[in-house]
Amino acid sequence: ELAYDQNDISFNFSVIHFTRSQRNKLAYKLEGYSKRWIESNRNYAAFTNLDPGKYTFKVKGANGDGVWNESGRSIDIVIHPPWWRTTLAYIAYGVLFLLFVLSVDRIQRRRLLAKSKEKMKIQEAEYRAEAAELQARAMQAESERKSKELEEARELQLSMLPKDLPSIPNLDIA
Repeated sequence: ELAYDQNDISFNFSVIHFTRSQRNKLAYKLEGYSKRWIESNRNYAAFTNLDPGKYTFKVKGANGDGVWNESGRSIDIVIHPPWWRTTLAYIAYGVLFLLFVLSVDRIQRRRLLAKSKEKMKIQEAEYRAEAAELQARAMQAESERKSKELEEARELQLSMLPKDLPSIPNLDIA
């Protein structure tokens, strides 16, 4: 088991068959990385920049007569992902994204509610102004009506008075 930053690995191996050792052959593969066997005369295999995951390194050898040892040898390798690429991290990312969306929604709702309240205040002020204007018109109409009635009463009183002042001796009438 290796950490995510230990993703460059190499293997040294050998075929233990000493008769005609120059004709010995090797084949290896890293399951999870490649599917085919790589035949080589070198006793070395290197893999660099492996992604996190599970791998199995397999190696087999052939003697000088070309007879392969099909069972070979293998080693299992696990390269762990970095903490920010783990399942728990992805769950945390999802929760954070969901919280972000919910907070944006909440902020948007508050903004719309404030805008609606402001609009209601403006409408209420307009209704109050309109009501005050209607009340002022009604008061002006009432004042005009009273003035008209007073004028009519004055004219009625004046119509009942004689046109000419009587002239009575020893009496001053004005």
